[in-house]
Amino acid sequence: MNKLTKQLLSLGLSAVTVAGMVTPVLADDEVPTTTEPETNEVANQPTEDGPSNEIVMKSITLQITKDGKTSSTSFDVDVNATDDYITSYIVANCVPEGYVIDGKGATSSLQKVSDTEWQMVLVKKEEQKPEEALQTFKIKVVFSDKTQKDYEDTFESTRNDEFFYIIENFIPEGYKYVDTNGIDYNEAANRYTLTLYKIKSIKLDSYLDGVKNTYMSEVEVPYDYTDKEIKNYIEERYSTGKIESITKVDDNAWVIKCVTVKDEAEDYTVYINKDGVETSQKIHVSKDDQYMYGGMYQYLKINCVPDGYHVDYKKGAGTYKGIVGVGSDSYRIYLAKNNDKPVMKKFTVKILKTTMMGEDYFNNSEVEYHTFEYDSKDTTGIEDYVIKKFSPKGYVISSGPVAFDVYQIDDLTYGAIACKMPEKQVDISEITTYELHYIDSATNKEVYSSTYSNSKLGGKLDSIKASDIINLPVGYVFDGNSFEVSNIQDNGSYLVNV
Repeated sequence: MNKLTKQLLSLGLSAVTVAGMVTPVLADDEVPTTTEPETNEVANQPTEDGPSNEIVMKSITLQITKDGKTSSTSFDVDVNATDDYITSYIVANCVPEGYVIDGKGATSSLQKVSDTEWQMVLVKKEEQKPEEALQTFKIKVVFSDKTQKDYEDTFESTRNDEFFYIIENFIPEGYKYVDTNGIDYNEAANRYTLTLYKIKSIKLDSYLDGVKNTYMSEVEVPYDYTDKEIKNYIEERYSTGKIESITKVDDNAWVIKCVTVKDEAEDYTVYINKDGVETSQKIHVSKDDQYMYGGMYQYLKINCVPDGYHVDYKKGAGTYKGIVGVGSDSYRIYLAKNNDKPVMKKFTVKILKTTMMGEDYFNNSEVEYHTFEYDSKDTTGIEDYVIKKFSPKGYVISSGPVAFDVYQIDDLTYGAIACKMPEKQVDISEITTYELHYIDSATNKEVYSSTYSNSKLGGKLDSIKASDIINLPVGYVFDGNSFEVSNIQDNGSYLVNV
């Protein structure tokens, strides 16, 4: 399973949907030959045939990934052949001796891409390994404050549990990894890099509508943070509703005051953090526009990121990197400057336009091709560029803060999934997100955190059942059958102690 697939699955998407996102591949003869940058070509246009009594055949192109390489083959079937028939034909005729369809992810390894395109992933029989086999990983621990010496080590763990093993065994007292990007995995080197920050604790008094919250009274921040960085840290993580004020009492204490907002905002303040300087601007985004953009994140990427810059996903609150909610009516965008000395090359992006809902992810889909020039030396911001320049009107390429819906196919080719927003409905289930904080009952310290989403008419749950929680740190069991949902929100997520 590659890194992109793991990231998509971590967002709660099904294996079938993830397969659709990561598997569309451009064959050599699919790349458009146009030489003009930023052109648009719609592929797979329907044709109309007159009535005929003859048997009509259609050609199926099957893309096969085997031994790290992708090839294609074609075969003809009756135009009315079912998907089950085509699946049976592929299994019987297109799997070479000594290979099997990849058993990991099952449904994702033989997948219909369109009415005339299928894809299949093969592995050698002897290379299939047990799901829970122990593997050896390398780890490099980096202390960002330089008060301790960096070191490298190895450890054994299962593929599913290596993250928990790291946080349990490689974080010394007085340090923490800051949010999820503090643990990076290099697949080629089979090595994790754990970046640790020396922390200091500050007292935080939080008030909502004049009432003091008792849930959070202490916050851990990197010890060398400036007052501005501490202020940003608090308001991006611990604000509920509209921020009235946030004040420093002394070096070890802050106060944040918020008020509940009953209606969704349309007038926003956007803080732009660029080149070490933060500026602000006022914008108006109607509720209808927010809906059609799939939320504020795609709107901000398209309309508020200046040319020559891209979103810096290494900064900001844990779940919402790069673009961060600040209370209920403000956002902060962290920007990084593009390479000053670019080496420009021509790239192609293949955008699959499909419906947001429906059992068949590729039903009634079509493909757009775009060519454009971008820096080949540093492609860090290319996903944001694709979203900004080529998002089809009425479609959402990235409705959240991350750009996993844009993926790399080869050195000069990218793919993207553009989901059409359905007609806005009034009475629909509200998707509510919960921030789960896993607390060791013996030490009363947090050992892990994750998010949980629930779709429910009426919105917020009163409690979450232990049986509904998928993630659990290794070596722990649930202390109870259900856990109360707090009325406190952190960037739109209700807080829950597990």
